[in-house]
Amino acid sequence: MVDIDIIQKIIEHARDYGIRIQNVDRLINDFDRTAGVFPNVRVNVGDAEAAYDVVYAENMRTSPLPVHAAPGRGLFIVTPRVSSRTAERLRDFGANFLDANGNAYVRFDNVLIDVRGRSGDVDSSKYALTPTGTNLFSTKRTQVMFALISWPDLVNAVLKDLAAVSGVSIGAAQSTLQLMEQAAFIVATGTRRTDRRLQHVDAMIDAWVAAYPTGLGAPARTKPLQGEFSRTTLESSSDAIDLSGEAAAPWIRRPETLTIYTRNGGVPREAARAGRWTTSTNEPNIFVRKRFWTDPAEALEGVETRTPGIHIAPPLLVYADLMASGESRQREAAAQYRSEHARLRAN
Repeated sequence: MVDIDIIQKIIEHARDYGIRIQNVDRLINDFDRTAGVFPNVRVNVGDAEAAYDVVYAENMRTSPLPVHAAPGRGLFIVTPRVSSRTAERLRDFGANFLDANGNAYVRFDNVLIDVRGRSGDVDSSKYALTPTGTNLFSTKRTQVMFALISWPDLVNAVLKDLAAVSGVSIGAAQSTLQLMEQAAFIVATGTRRTDRRLQHVDAMIDAWVAAYPTGLGAPARTKPLQGEFSRTTLESSSDAIDLSGEAAAPWIRRPETLTIYTRNGGVPREAARAGRWTTSTNEPNIFVRKRFWTDPAEALEGVETRTPGIHIAPPLLVYADLMASGESRQREAAAQYRSEHARLRAN
């Protein structure tokens, strides 16, 4: 029996990844009436299109792998959960798949969407409030969580170092750690203060990214501008600039938008002058925000060591800005970016 709630979740993930399924409502209805096979489904990603025979597999451990699709079409398997081992078999087999946790492999023409390691064992939405009723995802606390996801070793650092990297007070850093323990994002592995580690990191990332557009990435914290920009101009800037969003994705050669973080949220003068950046616009393509974090090496030194010119923001922030764009093109890039950066850790 096909679980329509599962199908709905899978379709939501498809939309997040920029996958458009033609006649999707009819697909849902037909799944409800059939044995879980729906032929000749048209799928679009950007300008690319392919036709698939879609197969629903309730349990990939016990369901035999289909051996072929109709001539001229590929196989697209949808299922509640794909294990890592089964996912590798499907990739080797050449079958595209998408599960209810968001794991995916879609490859045709110039399209490649490959998302791995997503776990649905933990519902990230339940962590918005801790057992004490406190919002774990307030802006200051998300700064601490950002630092811990980006540099996991900080979970056992002294509080002043964690606070310095996060850009918050020592008290805010300490209370965030306590709340994260209550929410089971931090677990003790021994009796010493330094015997701690992060857990449920994928769920934490999903929840952090969901909170980002109304917190650290909110319009009130963003300077929107319109103008031209180029990597050459940014590289010659006298300011230290952190690229994020699509401008930080190495395979996007001509990004349509520019998201940057600067020391005080100021606009880099040389780049603004060269590109004629203006705030008088209803269609901004440049977004400037304050750099709220400090790299651990700088925080420990206690002095500004960053060189002028271009730097790349930590992967978690690049991913969050791609996801927050609301554009299918950038969300597709976000899926690829996450698959290429293990748990979105910084170097």
